[in-house]
Parts: sequence; structure tokens; C-alpha cells
Amino acid sequence: MNKRKARRQKRIMSDAKKYGLTLRDFQVDTVARYLGRHEKHEADNKIGVEFEHLILDGRSLEAVSYFGKAGVEETLAKMQSKGWHGEHENDYLLALERDGTRITLEPGARSPIRAEHQASKDDHRDRNRISTVSR
Repeated sequence: MNKRKARRQKRIMSDAKKYGLTLRDFQVDTVARYLGRHEKHEADNKIGVEFEHLILDGRSLEAVSYFGKAGVEETLAKMQSKGWHGEHENDYLLALERDGTRITLEPGARSPIRAEHQASKDDHRDRNRISTVSR
């Protein structure tokens, strides 16, 4: 153990003894106080749901690939040309954002819909935009 780590461990053990706690109880208390300082107020709590959608070809009902003609990448690129700001990761277009609305892709080119009570109308509007571009 290096000197710095040893000093820190000694200080933690000293603090635990000062409060009459075992080292384990002191560590649990420290973590609980930290989490308590960062928890949301009850008024800020919301219940939401997330649905993961596969993007399907309207004729064959097969999953649409990310790559290729009429693929997910091409659809996102069309939306980007219509004013959406694209976000890339390793040269792949994986997210779009416009007017506070985000569309993201997850593995397998799934597109989640996240709905909270105030967001559901916006999510429906955005799904209509995607549908219109991909036709």
C-alpha cells in the first residue's frame, strides 16, 4: 500500500472511531449521506416508460438494417438534411436533435420512445416526422 493510501485509510479509521462506529458502519454511513445529498426532491419525481422499437420495412415487416439503401443511417441522414443536428460516434450517425427533441439509436438499430406525462405528445409528433421522412 502506498503512503498516500495508508494515510487515507488511517484517517478513515480514526474518523470511524471518533463517531463510535466500526469501519464498515462508518463507510456505509458515508455512502448513505452522499446519496442522500444527491437524491431528487419528491416534487421532482416522475413516472415514465420506455418502449424499444425495431424499425421495420413496411412491406415485408423485416427489420431494417442500419446500413444500405433505405437503411436506418440513410433515414437519419435525410432527417439531418431537413434541419436535425446529427451526432456521430466512430463515423456512425447515431442520434439526432432538434428543438429539444432527441432521437437516439441503441444496439440493433432500435429506437426508444421515452414517455413522461408531459412528453407523450412530443414523442408522437416526432414518430410522425420519422415516418414521413422514411416513406
